[in-house]
Amino acid sequence: MRIIDAALNERVQQTALPGEPLLTIDCEWWQGIVLVVFRLAYTQGSGDGSMHRFSAVPIAAVVIIAFGQASNAADMPAKATRPAITSLPNWTGPYIGGSVGGAWSTTDWTFFNGATFEPISQNASSWVAGGQIGYLYQFDRRWVAGLELSWSGTNLKATSVSDTVADRLRESKISDLLLLTGRLGYASDNWLGYIKGGYANSKVGFDTFVASSGLRSSTSSERNGGWTVGGGIEYAFSPFVTAGVEYNFARINIADRDQSVSPGFVAPETVTGAHADIQTVWARLNFRLAPLMRSY
Repeated sequence: MRIIDAALNERVQQTALPGEPLLTIDCEWWQGIVLVVFRLAYTQGSGDGSMHRFSAVPIAAVVIIAFGQASNAADMPAKATRPAITSLPNWTGPYIGGSVGGAWSTTDWTFFNGATFEPISQNASSWVAGGQIGYLYQFDRRWVAGLELSWSGTNLKATSVSDTVADRLRESKISDLLLLTGRLGYASDNWLGYIKGGYANSKVGFDTFVASSGLRSSTSSERNGGWTVGGGIEYAFSPFVTAGVEYNFARINIADRDQSVSPGFVAPETVTGAHADIQTVWARLNFRLAPLMRSY
């Protein structure tokens, strides 16, 4: 901006000291305004003009510097925004929950009544429902390990007609499934996929009946152990609630056992070479006893 206003120059000439030049300055627009204001202030008042002259100059210099810094700052490019730091849920902590779903079984056993061996294979299906408690530890940004104990009730019962003895029924029943397993999972944001394996235990019973009368001729019911493998997927809906779907396969090794024979029937009666294969698919809902925190 070039200040060449005629009226202003006339006023400046009237008040200027001898030998002072005409006010003609190349400057920014705001610098021009500041200079004009302070030039007028410089020429106002009575008395010795030198007082005004020396008091106005430093003030004008400060204002010009301040405006200059502000102008330079306004012209500077904005700093680049720092990229957002992503976070991942940390699955470490204890939990407790429940499950419900379906179960299927195949029970193979041989019945011996002291005279004949009768191989039997029975299939059953039923509901399954129970609960679980466990602990997870995330030892890496993605990898999670844990330990879980679960118990589920069921009614896997199958009855078939004897192939070797007339008027007889053979029945097997699995009433529960207990699992103690280790877990290894891979976490991806709120999702956790995992495999599991460990110890399995069930209460398995065998009964024989007289088909025509319904009388029980022999019975047994014991707990037997075995092994299990499985896997599932889980999703964290909140820091305290997760849900998922899980599959389990369990082999229960029953081996041999003696039946308790009812009065009036011939002893002994035994079950030999028995085992049961159990499969489950259930939905799970877990409540974390410590919130699912996010790690960076």
